[in-house]
Amino acid sequence: MDALHFDLLGKRLATTGSRRALVRGLVPAAVAAAGLATFGKSANAEGKQACLDRCQDHGRGNGNCRKRCRQRFGN
Repeated sequence: MDALHFDLLGKRLATTGSRRALVRGLVPAAVAAAGLATFGKSANAEGKQACLDRCQDHGRGNGNCRKRCRQRFGN
């Protein structure tokens, strides 16, 4: 960000109306981000469990298949 844009941003944030608009815009964005983060964690956990179940179903319940699931989806 160059100095001109930084100065313009600072001037916009200095006014009361801009701060209110900023807060009105940030609150829904923060709620949406929190919701997406929660959804991502649950989808990741379901994906890991499905991967582990496939290892078991296909008779590949050995360490290599399970290790790949853990690497792919994290511990």
